[in-house]
Amino acid sequence: MAEMSSAELARTDVGSWFSRTHPHLARREYSKESVPTLAQVFTILNPAKARKPTVYIELKIDKGQEYSLLVESVAELISNQKLFGQTVVISFNLKAVAFVHEVNPSIRTGALFEPRRNAHRVVRRHPMIKAALDCGASEILFHRLLATHRKIDATSEANLFPVVWTVDDPKWIERAQTYGIHAIMTNHPAKMSTQRENTILKQTTPC
Repeated sequence: MAEMSSAELARTDVGSWFSRTHPHLARREYSKESVPTLAQVFTILNPAKARKPTVYIELKIDKGQEYSLLVESVAELISNQKLFGQTVVISFNLKAVAFVHEVNPSIRTGALFEPRRNAHRVVRRHPMIKAALDCGASEILFHRLLATHRKIDATSEANLFPVVWTVDDPKWIERAQTYGIHAIMTNHPAKMSTQRENTILKQTTPC
């Protein structure tokens, strides 16, 4: 997939795969679905609508890979569609994150981090927070194994928005509220959304 062009991806049938993998959700019209371009995804984000979803755009960049053209094209799309308030460009490559900020400071960015060796020592010393600040990010995205209460507090104190990925356990809904987590990313949005609604209902129901 990584070596395919945009035109090749646009001809790839992903709907049939989805229907085979999730037969209980299958629909005939899904067989016509292909991988959308970022510009096509942006067509569903209407800035005029009252409810404005936020889209996280991850720049997937291999080590040593040239990224300036990718950053510039993504930044141009966001600027042309005036979607500064609805998009956050994120990456593990912090040089690319810094370049996004250089190309257009109005674009919100986030620094991605994953667990590595000696993760507990890393969490205590907070080098990830410094790295996120140094590249101009406004959000810091921790893998769930890194998202301790102390880490989230330190992130907020540094005026960064804490985000946690990939969260599939519904218990994270209440944990997000307790810790002050800005957003969570999940493979199961429907299940997590239901848990969030149930949590809100429980909190607002009089005893």
